[in-house]
Amino acid sequence: MDKEELYNKGAELYENERYAEALEILSEAYRKCPDDVDTIVLLAGCYINIAHFTEAARLLLDADKLDSKNPMIKYNLGYTLLCMGRVNDAMGCMEKCLRLNPEAEIKKMAKRMINSRKHFSKKLENNYNIPLEEEFECEEKFSLAQKHLYNKQFDKAIALYECILEKKPNFHRAMQNIGVCYIQDGKPKEALKYFERELSISPNDNLCFGNLAHANYLLGDYDKSKEYSEKSMKHVNKPLLRDLFRLITLFIEIEQFEFARELLSRYGGVHDNNQLTFLSGVLYAKKKEYLAAKEEFQSIRKYSKDAMEYFEKAKAMADGKIKDYNFEAKIAFDLSEDMI
Repeated sequence: MDKEELYNKGAELYENERYAEALEILSEAYRKCPDDVDTIVLLAGCYINIAHFTEAARLLLDADKLDSKNPMIKYNLGYTLLCMGRVNDAMGCMEKCLRLNPEAEIKKMAKRMINSRKHFSKKLENNYNIPLEEEFECEEKFSLAQKHLYNKQFDKAIALYECILEKKPNFHRAMQNIGVCYIQDGKPKEALKYFERELSISPNDNLCFGNLAHANYLLGDYDKSKEYSEKSMKHVNKPLLRDLFRLITLFIEIEQFEFARELLSRYGGVHDNNQLTFLSGVLYAKKKEYLAAKEEFQSIRKYSKDAMEYFEKAKAMADGKIKDYNFEAKIAFDLSEDMI
């Protein structure tokens, strides 16, 4: 496809809220035409919607250099910087946006942001206002740490997350992922400390509640695990796909099958994702519904060796040829870097 076709396809996926897929298409369009402002802005929008704000900010800074009189770019950059906790930088962008006489709706939103400056400053008072370049460096380290976590290189991942926390002591995503490292490394007591620390910063974070449920389950406190599971479900609202994977996986692992199925029912149709289908099959197998599990794995078996193996095992279980098999909730597909 040429650049225009890629852009149109990416825009269609974006409108349908399929941001991870749109990101892949638009990234290709961006590589073909790195100076196309429309592509840059839409690609930045994808990153914003999957909470990769630093990458979005980088793109919007490039777009602003290419089209410095565009108030929408100024507004989007300001919003992104605010999501990064950079209140002063964000308000500066909003003021520049207003000076460019934007359309009525943008003007209204920018003024609302500026009028809420005191609220944001108070809410984000614990965020350390490091230089933007250092912010970008922290994000690069975070991405590298994600890869180490995904590859089960826990010591390397933790070292990088701790390095980030030295610069940004209240960066809750780094705290959360250190906890996940310890969980996966069989150290739930150490994980609990980081999840509790994260909760003090993000008191309504559904994934943090889920991780606390997981840690307490592994420590044998099943009542507290159930309590945190219920809190997690209470706060789930349009989760990012990677967070949805994590929540469903941990609910399967702690035997909160009802919550795992509810999430699959609520969001499976929205995302239409092979990994979600795989987790649905695992959930059926855990509940000994092997025919249903077999059907799920059958629909995706040609895309994954794990799905093929699980299909064969589910069929054997349904036919009574084997009596037991451990259907593990795991990543069965190669995920894009943004899904890790």
